[in-house]
Amino acid sequence: MITGIGSDIVKTGRVRDLAMRWGDRFLARVFSKDELEIARSRSGSDEKFYGTLAKRWAGKEAVGKALGIGIWRLGLSNISIVTGENGRPVVRFSGRAAEIAKGVTVHISLTDDDGMAMAFAVAEKR
Repeated sequence: MITGIGSDIVKTGRVRDLAMRWGDRFLARVFSKDELEIARSRSGSDEKFYGTLAKRWAGKEAVGKALGIGIWRLGLSNISIVTGENGRPVVRFSGRAAEIAKGVTVHISLTDDDGMAMAFAVAEKR
C-alpha cells in the first residue's frame, strides 16, 4: 500500500557552494561514504560530481516528504541513495531513519539537467 509521495528539486550550484564553503565537514554531515564514493567515481568534471550529490540531496528531501517527516529528524546522513541492480537508485536507511522507516520500502527516481537536480519518491508499506 502506498503511504506517501515526495518530490524535491535542488540547484547543483547550491550543493557546490556549500561544499566549497564547509568542505569535508559538510559532505560528511549530509552524504554517506557510499554516496561520496559514487559521486567521486562519476567525477569526470565538477559538474558531474556536484550533479550526483545534488540528485542525492533532492532524493533525501523527497524521501523525508514521502515518509511524512522532517528530513532533519531523519538525519541526512542516515538516508543513503546508492546504485542498485541495473543502475537503479536504491534507498538505504541507517540509525534513526531506519527506525522511523521500519516496514516501509521507498522507491525513488533521480534526474538532473542544466544545473538542476530532481527526485521523486514513493513510500510503500510492506
